[in-house]
Amino acid sequence: MQQIIVLTILTLSLHSFAQNQVPKFSHWLPSIQLNLYNEIENLEKSHFDTRADIEKENQNAMKMLNTKSSKVFHRKEYITVNEAEELHRKLVSDPVANADKWTYDPDLKYGYCFGRATSVWLNALDLGMDKDSVKKIFLVGPMKAAGFDWQFHVATAIRSKDIFSERWLIVDKTFNRPVTIHEFYNFFKQFNTDQKLRMIVTEPQRLVPSSTEKFGPRIYKNIENDYMYNKYFQDLLRNFSNKANFKRTNLCKYLF
Repeated sequence: MQQIIVLTILTLSLHSFAQNQVPKFSHWLPSIQLNLYNEIENLEKSHFDTRADIEKENQNAMKMLNTKSSKVFHRKEYITVNEAEELHRKLVSDPVANADKWTYDPDLKYGYCFGRATSVWLNALDLGMDKDSVKKIFLVGPMKAAGFDWQFHVATAIRSKDIFSERWLIVDKTFNRPVTIHEFYNFFKQFNTDQKLRMIVTEPQRLVPSSTEKFGPRIYKNIENDYMYNKYFQDLLRNFSNKANFKRTNLCKYLF
């Protein structure tokens, strides 16, 4: 009788576990409809997010980036190292993306890494890059350095090629040159406080981890965003429009 009761309890427990099990969250191109913070919180509750599991997912995401694409590219598939360096120079000299932090972020609330990543994406499109050769790399997890705490960092990665290899280069103001995905990941990993930093590769239209809609006119013309971001995106887009070579840019059907 005791054995039957134990087996019944075990069966019910396993059934309940299966019902409540959280599906594995992909670090590779999650849907724009997913709030990354919510997905990660669900995984934490499920206890299926050990450091080893997370590291494995991070490495798989990086591996996917290096998988040769079978699609037909209608615009530029690769950026050269020189072009990547030029994008970096544009980023650090852009009057909006490189503005004094007090201009758009007087309360030091946002940091605007997502604004700089958007600037690099737009300039990459203007350079003629195919939309599938540009991604955003999100690092999500608690980080701390020099007395500051933050929850994520993001930068834009672009598919590149030289005579030696094919690889993705990240253009980020944090560094004084374009860097590889591994350099980017390892640098920020040292500031992660719970050793569970997640590297998530997304489409470039994602603005922040909590975004559930693609970046576009609704984002930068919305009155609430005027208030939240102190017209950062309005100024960024206006500055970009004044400089852009629209002959190339308009070839990209899905700019937003």
